[in-house]
Amino acid sequence: MKNKKTIFIILGIIVFLGVGTITSVIIYQKYFKVYPMNLSFDVDVYSDKTLFDYKDDIACNLEENKKIDTKKVGNTQITTICRDNDKKRYKYIIDFNIVDKVAPKIILKDAFTVTEGYAKSLTDVIISVDNYDDTPKREIIGEYDFNKVGSYNLVYKVTDNSGNFTTKDFILNVVPKKNSPPSNSYIAFSDALRDYKTENTEVGIDVSKWQGEIDLKKVKEAGAEFVMIRIGHQDGFNGEYIMDPYFESNIENAKENGLKVGVYFYSYANSNEEAKKQVAWVTDNLKDKDYKLDLPIVYDWESWSSFNSMNVSLYKFNEIANTFLEEIEKNNYEPMLYSSKNYLENIWDKQDHKVWLAHYTNKTNYQGEYYIWQMCSDGRIDGIKGDVDIDILYK
Repeated sequence: MKNKKTIFIILGIIVFLGVGTITSVIIYQKYFKVYPMNLSFDVDVYSDKTLFDYKDDIACNLEENKKIDTKKVGNTQITTICRDNDKKRYKYIIDFNIVDKVAPKIILKDAFTVTEGYAKSLTDVIISVDNYDDTPKREIIGEYDFNKVGSYNLVYKVTDNSGNFTTKDFILNVVPKKNSPPSNSYIAFSDALRDYKTENTEVGIDVSKWQGEIDLKKVKEAGAEFVMIRIGHQDGFNGEYIMDPYFESNIENAKENGLKVGVYFYSYANSNEEAKKQVAWVTDNLKDKDYKLDLPIVYDWESWSSFNSMNVSLYKFNEIANTFLEEIEKNNYEPMLYSSKNYLENIWDKQDHKVWLAHYTNKTNYQGEYYIWQMCSDGRIDGIKGDVDIDILYK
């Protein structure tokens, strides 16, 4: 009897669990069936949006927040759980239409000047860029002749794949070829010290192989407090990395003479992967010789005449730079971006990293933040034959 009773109890438990399981499945199917909400929202590409940004327009109580992927134009869907007023839970699909509403940028003043016989394409050399499209349509509207001296009224038009466009009226000046006499003007380092040295600034220089052999003892005695040294450069797009032939002597002599030191790499990076490889090359060369830095490692990208042919969007271009800078941080060095005022204002995103501003003037009117100001390229200082860049560092 006991065995029969035990069997009945076990059978009862099995039936109970089975019914419970079936009931659970029925409840799950009833309350968690996926329903389309018949809602669609337009979201700007690259914007930082989540489901909660649209909860006032969604007729249910969202139980979870999710980030919307806005990196690709087109339709994307998010499945989420909602609870209605009766506390019942449902799964809903919400549509989001990622759109690009931003017109391309044209980096061009009111006039563009070339010499007679100019052979390049204007749409290659006049910089334009779209926030999203890698290859916007570029066109010059109007007639002109590179082989005929004169002024031509033209329109530069750039259109992205979403139909956004920008136009810029400008004058193309074709001027005769002539040899410009060398300039005898220069800025003495002693004058830069007099005009810019304060308790909150330091005055220094930046150098590469173009300065040849440098007597850094004399540079120090002339009043320089720091030197930014080129560690190397990339040999064009997708090219190899080449050590500056004077780097080792420059950094060792600078250290021996009590100068603060930072380094820069002249980059042609056109992908995130390339930027990472460059950082590895730079940091490996520094660590191999145990070179200690007082100042940042600089990302120096200046190949603006080839910018259009890179076929990268503004987003991707900034992403490449940020990849370089973030990789520098991961290697326990301080990163910095070098660029001129024009491109800092029109191409580069607002920086979370330090900036080295190039603006050749007596007093810069750049409104952004910067750590070092390169104020001229025609400086003269004892210890260097010829011109050198003079820099002001703000403590």
